[in-house]
Amino acid sequence: MKKNLLEEAITLLQQCSIAKGILASLDGKDDVYHRIWTRDAIVSGLSGLVVQDKKIIKGLLHTLKTLKGNLGAQGEVPSNIALTKSLKVKKISYGTPVGRVDATLWYLIGWLYLTKTNCLTTKEKKDILSSLEKIFTLLNTWHFSSKELIYTPTAGFWADEMPIGGYVLYNELLYLWSLKLFYTVTRDKFFKDKASRLNNEILLNFYPTKASLKSVNKEKIVHPTAVS
Repeated sequence: MKKNLLEEAITLLQQCSIAKGILASLDGKDDVYHRIWTRDAIVSGLSGLVVQDKKIIKGLLHTLKTLKGNLGAQGEVPSNIALTKSLKVKKISYGTPVGRVDATLWYLIGWLYLTKTNCLTTKEKKDILSSLEKIFTLLNTWHFSSKELIYTPTAGFWADEMPIGGYVLYNELLYLWSLKLFYTVTRDKFFKDKASRLNNEILLNFYPTKASLKSVNKEKIVHPTAVS
């Protein structure tokens, strides 16, 4: 039973993997989900790496290339991209009411895992890592303080527009994941140290203890109502 479910899941993701990326739905009549949704496509693509399925991995590569070709002016990553029947870009969305923070983080994670494979040439890996560094610079501007935590605008952490914002644990953990990955790929100590500081701030603000609150620099503590 479990094997059959896995095979069905792999087959579905293979079918969703097209020349421009991985679609969230095969239903061409569903304009909302018959698109490349950044989070969905990259999570699906990462599963392809887990099961070592070449078609799904190629779908991940196509997804990331499509996103890379449609980055915003400051390097922000689209939340989703709609395509025409001829697979040309029809519409790019960075988030309707507010921008999506997690799309940029998933984009980083997807590329960083691909650099660990043989999908990219040495030159391509170098170029990708250079472009990702610029996106990490963009993320620095989303701190809005001397802290390492990313500030998420209300409804900006998920495509379903949930009324949650501020310092969102989901986004902080994705950010931490991406920083650690970048260090494992590049061995750049700057990112190792940054990940360590972020990890400490996550523990302090989301899992505080009496001891940590007494010993820490108070500037690293965020307003309690800003934590989600």
